[in-house]
Amino acid sequence: MTEPNVNVLICNYNYRDYILDALKSVYTQDYPNISFTIVDDCSTDNSCEVVLKNSAHRQINESFLREEEIEAKYQIDLLDGYHAVDIRKTGVLIRLKTNGGPSRARNIGLLHAMRSGASFIQRLDADDIMRPTKVSELIRPMLSDPNIGLTYADYTILNTVDGTETYESKEPYSISRLQQECIIHSGFLISCKVLEKIAYGEQGKPWPFFFLECIKTAEDYNLELRAMKHFISIHVAQNLTLVRNHPQNSTFSISDEEKNRNYQICKQHAFSQ
Repeated sequence: MTEPNVNVLICNYNYRDYILDALKSVYTQDYPNISFTIVDDCSTDNSCEVVLKNSAHRQINESFLREEEIEAKYQIDLLDGYHAVDIRKTGVLIRLKTNGGPSRARNIGLLHAMRSGASFIQRLDADDIMRPTKVSELIRPMLSDPNIGLTYADYTILNTVDGTETYESKEPYSISRLQQECIIHSGFLISCKVLEKIAYGEQGKPWPFFFLECIKTAEDYNLELRAMKHFISIHVAQNLTLVRNHPQNSTFSISDEEKNRNYQICKQHAFSQ
């Protein structure tokens, strides 16, 4: 019996110096049925050329999407015609013609992956690295219990400015704790059944989406809060990711005031649905 396909979603914007490490960590996963979707949000640093040049031995299909092409591609009903596709460790690079922010890139990537036959989505930031066993460890409880829709694990934070490493141990899952604050790491594994449940449209956008596009931090938390209404989550107490903190990412580049504002927006939106 073929294991369900897990699609690793990587969204990139000017992470040329990091994305090959992220992609290598996809290739080295010990789970046997993995594909990937890279969505490049109109990078200006030749990230895509670096990926394609260093992935010549892999099967990567390259796609260019303009705004009108996105609308045409994703105007169909989200719930139509899913089918299993055994694409193993192959993937697609989608290059967007306009920069629309990380949530828009993730929404496009999720829809592409789901319509390509993925059963689960593994989130991976373009500057992070998965341990080789991450997908297999996170999917194990989900395959044994259909009520589990999301799994997450611990990780190491590498501060690239001073070279220090910090082990981040996440809390066991609790609905009440999640309602208070984000206890789930953004590098989670999520079932496409969850994404089907929480997808919704927005005026002016012809395709369903998953992440709030109006904010650049806390959008993962918003999705997690909406997911908890339909499925449970599980914490896997293992260190399965190396997370880089560097001057380009939101930890350094977005003010605390904006982070707090986005945090409140995401909670208000989730609780109002």
